[in-house]
Amino acid sequence: MIYPAALTGHLDPVLSRGLWLVKWLLAVPHLVLLTVLVGGMSTWAYPWRGDGGWDNSANTDESSLLGVLVVVAGVILLITGRYQRPLFNSIMGVNRWVYRVITYTALMRDEYPPFRLDQGPTEPIPDPNEATQG
Repeated sequence: MIYPAALTGHLDPVLSRGLWLVKWLLAVPHLVLLTVLVGGMSTWAYPWRGDGGWDNSANTDESSLLGVLVVVAGVILLITGRYQRPLFNSIMGVNRWVYRVITYTALMRDEYPPFRLDQGPTEPIPDPNEATQG
């Protein structure tokens, strides 16, 4: 079965680029939660070597909830031949959240990203009139 994908969106005519510092400060709670979900905590936990320099080695354990979900989904897919819908919805929900936060912190949107995963067919559909009301 082929799953169609479409990328839709609109550009805001006027973005408040002068508020970049405020936007970045507002994004900190999202970034902290996504760091736990997607990974990257091992570089925060052990950034220094014993001699006082940075530890740039690749021997850090990059474990994350998203990585565990992907491995579990892969093992289940290998054994059963089916991609389980709840795992797919969870993985895609985290990915959607990541892209909303990236878009906000890259100053491409002014709307503050919601703290939700948007899993599956119950994902809210944005109202096209809402964007023009301003």
